[in-house]
Amino acid sequence: MSVITHLLFDCDGTLVDSERIAMAAMRDAGRTLGLRYSEEDCRHRFLGHARQRTLAVFERDYGRPLPPGFAVELARAIRHGLETRLQPIPGLAEALADLPYEHHVVSNGSPDHVAFVLDMTGLDIYFKDRCHSAARSCPPKPSPQLYLQVMAALDVRPEQCLAIEDSVPGVMAAVQAGITTLGFASLASREELVRAGCSVTFTRMEELAQNIEQVTRTD
Repeated sequence: MSVITHLLFDCDGTLVDSERIAMAAMRDAGRTLGLRYSEEDCRHRFLGHARQRTLAVFERDYGRPLPPGFAVELARAIRHGLETRLQPIPGLAEALADLPYEHHVVSNGSPDHVAFVLDMTGLDIYFKDRCHSAARSCPPKPSPQLYLQVMAALDVRPEQCLAIEDSVPGVMAAVQAGITTLGFASLASREELVRAGCSVTFTRMEELAQNIEQVTRTD
């Protein structure tokens, strides 16, 4: 039986329901370029990826350099959406309160972004001083480097950790770092998350504790 001591949570889409807000802003931004993205288009192109890759995809689809100010306007639209509509993932706070493990955030988002969304949703009390973001010197997910750096900083081994991720890039990063990963199938499908390497998938945060028990019992 595994001795789990640390839960490593992705942030956007796993702790806070921000991905839908961001993707709505991306669809609007795409229309200004003449790009007609569907919700499915956005999900496949952008879910779980860092901001710089998102901009690179826009530029690739646009076929030429993005207009001046595009990145700033997109960031502003996303921020406005978060300020007005952001909510925690339903059932998360109750799940966190009942789990006897150390909780950490491992996110592609900037430290300022992570602090902002956790404060906005009241989840900061569960992750005080336990937030880790990809810095300039650390490639973002799907690279496993961020997870490897976090484990080194915490002085824990992969078998002491469980990762909770909602996207294919996030799952790939955690699995490549050797961490058993639970897939929260909110926007990505269960099948996509399993193909990326998840051990277990679930659709409601109320199921988190039982899935952790299932993984630790069968490992």
